[in-house]
Amino acid sequence: MRNLKKALCLALACVMLLGMMVMTTGAADFTDKDEIVNTEAVNTLVALNIINGKEDGSYFDPTGIVTRAEMCKMICVALNGGKDPQLGTVSTSFTDTNGSWAAGYIEYCYNLGIVAGRGDGTFDPTGTVTGTEAAKMLLVALGYNAKTEGFIGDSWAIAVNVRANQKDIYDELETLNPSNGLSRDDAAQMVYNAINAVMVEYNYQLTTVNGTLTTVAVVKDLTSDDTILAKKFDMDTAYGTMDSFTYDDTKSEWTYSISVASGTLGDTTPTTANNYTDLWGRSVKILSKTTSSKTTVYGIFADDSKVLATTTLGGLTITSGVTDSFKVGSTVYKMDSGALSSTNVYAFGEGSILCNLGNFTTVEKPYSISLIDDNNDGKVDFAIAVPFTVEKVTYVGSTTFTTNTGSVTTKDVNVYSGLAKNDYVMVVNGDYTADGKTTYTKIELLAGEVTATKDSGTTFKLGGTYYKLADSSAALSMPTTAVAGTEYEKIAVVNGYAFNMVETNSSTVTDYAVVVAATDSIGLTGPQVKLLFTDGTKKIVDADTDYTDYVDQMVTYSVNSDDEYELTLANEDVAAADTGFDIVVAAPDGSDADASGISASYVYAKNSESTIGDNYIASDAVVFIKDSSWKVVSGATLAKTSSAAISAVYNAYADSSSSTGFNTIKLACVAGTTVSGDTSYGYVTASPEIVKNSDGELVYSVTFFDGSTTVTANTADTASDLDAALATDVAKNTIITFTYDGSDLEITGCVSLSAANVGAVTALSSDKIKFAYNDITEDIDNDGTSEAVISKAAVTSLCSITDDTIVMFIDRANTKGVDGADTQLATKTADGNYIANCYYVLNGTDVTLLIVDVQNDILDVE
Repeated sequence: MRNLKKALCLALACVMLLGMMVMTTGAADFTDKDEIVNTEAVNTLVALNIINGKEDGSYFDPTGIVTRAEMCKMICVALNGGKDPQLGTVSTSFTDTNGSWAAGYIEYCYNLGIVAGRGDGTFDPTGTVTGTEAAKMLLVALGYNAKTEGFIGDSWAIAVNVRANQKDIYDELETLNPSNGLSRDDAAQMVYNAINAVMVEYNYQLTTVNGTLTTVAVVKDLTSDDTILAKKFDMDTAYGTMDSFTYDDTKSEWTYSISVASGTLGDTTPTTANNYTDLWGRSVKILSKTTSSKTTVYGIFADDSKVLATTTLGGLTITSGVTDSFKVGSTVYKMDSGALSSTNVYAFGEGSILCNLGNFTTVEKPYSISLIDDNNDGKVDFAIAVPFTVEKVTYVGSTTFTTNTGSVTTKDVNVYSGLAKNDYVMVVNGDYTADGKTTYTKIELLAGEVTATKDSGTTFKLGGTYYKLADSSAALSMPTTAVAGTEYEKIAVVNGYAFNMVETNSSTVTDYAVVVAATDSIGLTGPQVKLLFTDGTKKIVDADTDYTDYVDQMVTYSVNSDDEYELTLANEDVAAADTGFDIVVAAPDGSDADASGISASYVYAKNSESTIGDNYIASDAVVFIKDSSWKVVSGATLAKTSSAAISAVYNAYADSSSSTGFNTIKLACVAGTTVSGDTSYGYVTASPEIVKNSDGELVYSVTFFDGSTTVTANTADTASDLDAALATDVAKNTIITFTYDGSDLEITGCVSLSAANVGAVTALSSDKIKFAYNDITEDIDNDGTSEAVISKAAVTSLCSITDDTIVMFIDRANTKGVDGADTQLATKTADGNYIANCYYVLNGTDVTLLIVDVQNDILDVE
């Protein structure tokens, strides 16, 4: 009856679509509403007054086992149109029902042959009911004769279950074991199924059996309008098509637009708390009652309409030259229209034709589809698809979050609990959801080795399952082809298609260190060493022996059972396979007296294309460097350094990429001086204060975000000595240039984030960008007040984002810095202008500084 709902739930995209059932009048009134599974059934039975909850009506107890008395009550009220029957003084037929609250209901059902006693004169009203026992009662209520159908005797359960399945009494209860006790929740679903089932009657025919003329009872269904719901509740019945729906979030109600072909429906745009959106676009039957004030819908059902199969567009097997059929798996499906090209695929809820079954794009292949037979002839009339995109979360705030496509107000969408930066999400636009809200679902990432590929590397096997690469225009970060034998991570898969897939860097630098000092140096005692680790920290640790000869050399280390560090020199004796990297680019002499080590030189090149031994340096590489002392810098910092400043390369290790063919330095140990004195930038997050420093002088205390952390520092100049203009300009929401040695802050410049100083990102790739830069005004909210925006008329030439570009992310609305996000294209206004989203500094066409607002609104005008 609701096959589309079950079918769509098989696909992730459609779980998103239909998993938003809103608890409404009925189920939502019970204190244990969150435990109710069969919400539509419970809501309908409450509306029909068939169920009222347990005890005081406020507690449904969905997991409790229904009793024989409770089952009689539901059936009795259903057969009497939602009212208690007028029975007068009840004479009980059983010894244990006198005085029972359910005595009247029990006698009513007993007299109709729906129930019987235990055989000892008792009924056992508080005894529990199994699924099969409940099905027997409901089948008799539909008109079946228990004796004729074999519902009595040793094999009664088999006979009942056969008929119950034929009449869909167990519909929507796939996990039900009818031999077990029946929960109140599942009982509600069974009653709901029964009142919507067609009732039966018997014809008695004369026939000859063994030469004897006898009468045989033959059961048959009545007309499709002869249901308990239609007959006993005096419902109007209409047939038509569900054209559209809207959802009122405030009232938790759907309004449906129905094109009525026949029958009676008092209001063709009825409103109900039940979610029937799974029937959108399909032929439906509507049961309703109309009074002078409103039309009340008691059920919308598929009418000769069913889902033949669910798959993805890419899951259709279409044979070249065959235009009238296709396969899903091994099953062949034909078109009602006779042709694939004339069988349309519609976008759920929105109604536009996405494509047809004979012509769809690679972008559309991952969309889940339901193949609809809308006239019960076994052929496909049309298909319904759920379009979606895959995005990466780049920032999460208290009221908003940002993905790679822009900023989102959390309260305006459906989003899961625990949303976090770097999550990958499947996004179904509100045009294609049941409640009109864009919905975000977390994608659980896969990782592992690709063990096989086919289709020229666009299909790959991971963990025993084959996946396909999504179209590159819809994907985030993904190789052109997958490579067998390669490890990948961050694999974001939806409906069998990978939208993100990154080659794993299996190497690790965390087991390396430099010996800064050893026993007898600077007061170390026993066997001890002072190590500089890859995270930049220094630590004195106990060693298993004297490592004085290892000072100023890079080592690997392990910790033994006595918590002592055991060190191994990182020299040419260590094979590449044992380093954790693919290639040893440079290493000192080993134990062989004739060896000269493995040497390589550092060569500077602009745009951070510097190399060690012809290998580019990864920006996130770990570099140990010694000038007057040892420290750790990033590969990006090293790559900015002149060739003359690096006097020696002691160690260098690289990884190779099967996807790109390049080798990249990931760990190095060098001597020299890295670039220093570069301009630093900060975003001021609080109004500066005048405070006393440790010398008792009045200075400014400035709190600013430096791109990774929020720092509070005192100015080197006193408040009276600080440049007057700077003292005035430095304020919350300004950008400062500064130098800072960890104790004294020297501010060298300040720029306000005003309309005249900001811009908008209009084009963006991994290393190229364009900005719009002239400020104008526009009434973007249509409230009569103009806001500052960036004109579409003035745009820079194509600019370069280099490895020297400083990129910083801020949240202007909340006056704070954000440690890592992604740059977004600016939001366009109705007039085609842009909401300002960045502050930038250019050196020619190279971007020196780029500060991006994570909410895409750096002036906070929206």
